[in-house]
This record gives sequence, structure tokens and C-alpha cells, in this order.
Amino acid sequence: MLFQLFIKPFSQHRKWFFLSSLLFFGSLFLFKALAFIYYEEILQLFSLFFDDLEELASDVFFGPSMWQGVRILFMNNLRASLMMLLGGIILIFPILGIIVNGGLVGAVSALVLKEGSMGLFGFYVVGILPHGIFELPAILLSGAIGLKISKEIISPPQNESRKRRLKKNYQAALWSLPLVITLLAIAAVLEVFLTPWLMELYFLT
Repeated sequence: MLFQLFIKPFSQHRKWFFLSSLLFFGSLFLFKALAFIYYEEILQLFSLFFDDLEELASDVFFGPSMWQGVRILFMNNLRASLMMLLGGIILIFPILGIIVNGGLVGAVSALVLKEGSMGLFGFYVVGILPHGIFELPAILLSGAIGLKISKEIISPPQNESRKRRLKKNYQAALWSLPLVITLLAIAAVLEVFLTPWLMELYFLT
């Protein structure tokens, strides 16, 4: 029963989840490739995001307590998810959210590789995978629902009004919210408590 509740939002939006994933990973690989060719330009393009990431990392990992860091990280990711999940009424929100998240991961990975501080295994498998298996589905699901809301505002199904479809889609979004919150909470705990330990172990070996 619990597993069905977990799977239902993904199965309900599988087409949009696929599109959300395509946008995310397409942006990741695109900006990763561009960062190798146009290093300075990509650095400049994402400079504001890099500054925000540095500030966030400082608050999360060097704050008064680890649980305070979990709260800060969780709230930051929840705001990003809600912007896509509930901001579908404005098309640019889910699309921009997915592309920025994917592009940022791609750009950072390329810059890390270019500077030689860490290999692909360290960045993706050690640094991202442990918390990413929970965080990424939450982000992609939020983007998927946002994309569906946007599409059906522009072009609702036959015999249904925009208002009715908007109401149905927001109901589905609210039903998905507990799952998104749970996934993001688990991801935040793992990123604060597990990822630094794994990274330290990786650099010692």
C-alpha cells in the first residue's frame, strides 16, 4: 500500500516525468560540453548561481549545527520544487527550474574536472548519488507536474475547461507534495550527514 502511494504520482505523470528528465539531463550534458569549450563564458553565466551555492554550502556545512544545516538545505530544495510544482501556471517556472538545475550540475562537474580536484566517479558517485537518488526524483516530479499544468493551461483537453483542468492538476500536485517533501527531507539528511564522510573517505583512499 505504501509502495503504491509512492509510485502513484510517478505513474500518473510518467510522460511528463520523462520530458522533465529529458530536459534535465539534456541541459546537464549540454552545459557540461559547453563548459569545456567556453570555460570563461559558462563561468560567467553561472556566476550568480555559484555564489549562491557557496553561500548555501557555508550555511549548511559550517553553521551552528548539522541539523540546522539539514533544515536550511531542505527548505532551499523545497522552495525550488514548489516553484516548479505549483508555478506551472507560468510556463517559464518549471522549464527554467529544470534547465537551471540540470545545467548547474553539468557546469559544476565540468569545472571540477577541468580544475582536476576530483574525477567523474568522485563527483557523481560519491558526491551526488547517495542523496541524489532521493532528491532528483523529487525535483523531476515537481518539474513534470509543473510542465503538465503549463501545457493544459495553454491547451486543455477536449471538452474540459482550463479552470477545471487547473483545479484537477493542482489537486494532483497537492497529493504529490507529501512524497516530494519526504524525498527532499531524506536527501537533506544524507547530504549533510553522509556525503561529507564519503567525500573525506574518497580523498583519503
